[in-house]
Formats: sequence, structure tokens, C-alpha cells
Amino acid sequence: MRNVDDVGGPERTARRHSERWAIFSLLFVFWISFQTVFYLYGVLRNEAVAIRPATLIRDILIYIASPSELAIVGVGVVICLAIYATLRRLRRCSLWSQLVVTVFGAALGAACFSVAVSVLCILFGLNWPAPTLRWFAIDTVRWFAPFGLWSGVSLAVTYNTQVRERERRLALLQAQTQQAHMRALRYQVNPHLLYNTLNSIAALILDKQNDVAEAMVVRLSDFFRASLSIDPHADVDLVDEVAFQRLYLDIEQMRFPDRLSSEIDIPKDLERAQVPSMILQPIVENALKHGVHPDGSPTHLKISASRAAQGLVLEVADNGPGPSTIAGTGVGLTNVRERLLARFGERAVLQAENRPGAGFTVRLTLPVVMA
Repeated sequence: MRNVDDVGGPERTARRHSERWAIFSLLFVFWISFQTVFYLYGVLRNEAVAIRPATLIRDILIYIASPSELAIVGVGVVICLAIYATLRRLRRCSLWSQLVVTVFGAALGAACFSVAVSVLCILFGLNWPAPTLRWFAIDTVRWFAPFGLWSGVSLAVTYNTQVRERERRLALLQAQTQQAHMRALRYQVNPHLLYNTLNSIAALILDKQNDVAEAMVVRLSDFFRASLSIDPHADVDLVDEVAFQRLYLDIEQMRFPDRLSSEIDIPKDLERAQVPSMILQPIVENALKHGVHPDGSPTHLKISASRAAQGLVLEVADNGPGPSTIAGTGVGLTNVRERLLARFGERAVLQAENRPGAGFTVRLTLPVVMA
């Protein structure tokens, strides 16, 4: 699992490259569009020059490609990049701070550009009015429009990047929290199983059934070896999940050889259906804990699977007296409900039915996901 500080890694680098290309492309289109508008505005103001539709595109390209305009555009691009870089460095500041910097950056950029245009026109020998304080103020106001527009675009891009980064970090935190919660729920199963099984082994030893106790220890070892090889928050094939329950049932049947029988009915076409690992374990455990008849009469437990319109249906049913409450105790059904909620949300349903004198049934309805 990655740390929150590692959000992105190579993905972050790729996003930065993509963002830079987007900015350069946007800046190129911005200045070409601005120069085109500026050229048309100049032509319309000059009554001695008429717009020639047949050569308009060529005239615009000649104007943009002239050395003086290329130099002026270059200065504008550099100033715009400086505005964007400044806003990007302030992306972790408050929005109000960024708004203040945006307005100030647009004004400062317009003033610097006004001075740069005046100097470049003098260097290129263009006809340009003598720079006075009044002229400088008017020219700065005129250039404020394109730089204000670019500063607004830069703020929007920067703020959007900031929001998306926060969303990614929040999504990662939520995913890590969910995984940690599922892992904690999953890890509750094995200690509980170990506790119950060790009690059974101790009871066998007290009854001088050492051979059975030894066999139970071996089965318990096989069970834990199999369960520890599974990712706690991974899904497994239904056939593998049932195989785990067979190991556990073998352990319990060694304890109650004459009082417990089991049956497993899994259709062939559902063996590869994906289910959360060990999801049936607390249910089977509760069935045996509360389902074994205290009077010594036989208890039968059945695990079955079927496909319905709602999805994959798993049932664990017994003919015992059942628990005193539907919710059960310990890790039981509460554990299963929380795991299903964390894994599937509202797409999974757990139903428990206690039929006095007829047994107890737990029914899980999950989305059908085939391996």
C-alpha cells in the first residue's frame, strides 16, 4: 500500500508533463489569437488601409511572423509563463490569496509589457510615441486586458489542479481506510477460530482422546497455512472458500463425530465466482456454536450456492436451535455485515432467519463476479 505522501509517483510526473504541454499549447493559441485581434483592430483604426478578404490570412501571418512582432510576442509569452509559475507555486495558499496575486500579476505584467514594447519598437526603428508617464499609464491599462485574461485562465487551471489533487488524496485516504477496515475485520476471524478450536483440543485432551486431539492440531495447522496465503482484502474463488470451510468442518466433526454432519452444494458453473476471502467462516462458526443440539441429537449443516436475479446467493443453514438473537455475538454476523458493506456497499445483502424448532439460515446475496 502506498503512503499518502506518495500520491502519484510516476503518475504525478506524467501529469506534470501533460499539464505543461497543455499550458504551452494554450499559451500559443492565446497569443496567436490576441495578435490576430490586435492586427484587425489596428487595420480597422487605420482608415487608409482596407481589409482585403482574399489576402487576410496571408497578411495576418506576415504580421505575426515579422521580427518585431515575434520579439513582442516572446516577451508576452515569458511574462505569461511567469504569472502562471507564480500562481502554481501559490496553489496551496487560500483562494483569496491567489485572487489577489492574480490581479496584481496581471497589472504588473501589463506594466512590464508596456515598457518592453516601447523599448522593442525603438530598437526596431518603428514609429512609436514618445514614452511619457501618461502614455505609460494608458498603455498599461490597454495591455491589462490580455494579461488579465491570461491570469484568470492560469488561476482556473491552477485551482482546478489543486482541487483534483485534493480529490485524489481524499480518494486514496478513503481507499486506505477501507482496506485497513476490511483487513481488521478479516483478522478478527483467525484469532476467534483459534480460540474455539484450542478449547475443543483442550476438551479432547481432558477426555483422554489424544489421537483425535493430535489429528485436530494437524487439521488446524492445514487451515491456517491455507488462510495465511490469502490477501486479507482479496477475493477468492467460491470453490476455494468452500474448501476452507471443509477444513474447519473436518476439525469440528472430529469433536462431534456422532452429532454433526455437513453437506456442501456448489453448482459447477459457480465454482469460479469471486467472494471475499473467509466470508463464510464466521457464519459456519456461529452455526456450529449455536446449532449443535445440547441434548445430543444430530445436527446437520448445509452450505449451498445458487444464482438468482439479485446475484450470487450463498446459504448456510442448520437444523439446530439457533442463537438467542439474530445478530449473534462476537465476530459473527456483525463482522460479515461490515465486511460486505466495506466491499460491496448496498449491492450486498445479509439476511438471517431463525425458525424455532426448524433451524437457522443465513443468506448472503452478492454481485456475481466471475474469475
